[in-house]
Amino acid sequence: MQSGPAPLPVVAVHPAGGGVFCYGPLATALTHRTVYAFEGRHPGESLTALAERYLERLAAELPERSPFALLGWSFGGVVAFEMARLLAERGRPVPPLIMLDSFLFEGDVNDPRAETRILEGYLEGVRADFDLDLPVSAPDRLTPRRVFADLLERLGADAPEVLDLEEMSRQYAVYRSHILNLAAYRPPGPLPGPVHLIKAERSPERVDTWTEFAPGLTVDRVAGDHYSLMRNPGLAAVAARVESLLADATAVRGERR
Repeated sequence: MQSGPAPLPVVAVHPAGGGVFCYGPLATALTHRTVYAFEGRHPGESLTALAERYLERLAAELPERSPFALLGWSFGGVVAFEMARLLAERGRPVPPLIMLDSFLFEGDVNDPRAETRILEGYLEGVRADFDLDLPVSAPDRLTPRRVFADLLERLGADAPEVLDLEEMSRQYAVYRSHILNLAAYRPPGPLPGPVHLIKAERSPERVDTWTEFAPGLTVDRVAGDHYSLMRNPGLAAVAARVESLLADATAVRGERR
């Protein structure tokens, strides 16, 4: 996403929607950092399979043993956690890990309204991404494609150019697959070393979902909700904390040398 002279590049993992547009403002705020980002157009068979694929790709892109930090917002933070856990399992150094409002799944995917809730989660992201006036709930008896067609008709000329029926259907298929992978995921074991969670104050208090798997967890709370966390002006506090954590990690690496 950008190049910079700071010694520790950031590798960001996409949220459930698969896009990396959300990391643009954060990358800009990390002025001197190189920032890479994984886009998720093709979900894996599982969250662990996705993490393995990204580690393989990363090994092909970066020089061997090159240091980096892992970062992810929402679903992306859980994938980044699993990437770090796999590295530790293989005896590799564990990179600094920063999760932005990321939590393990809580809920029942077999609940009769589970599919509707997944659809509503996707629509909530679209609403926030494009600042659209969309309904907060989705009809139970309509297919997602019908829901999208009705919304686009309602928006008319106000619909973003990048959104059409085919694109929304594609995005939703990716989002749904990622959420189902998240629902099925529980870390096989704990991750040694520090894990940093930056949590939005207005997000549900689910920090204890990490207790068993991240004994080195530290939590920073910032004002705002799940979406304002990634947008200015709320993003300023997040970017400052991320930069501070990266600077600390760089200093620790220097001391170990």
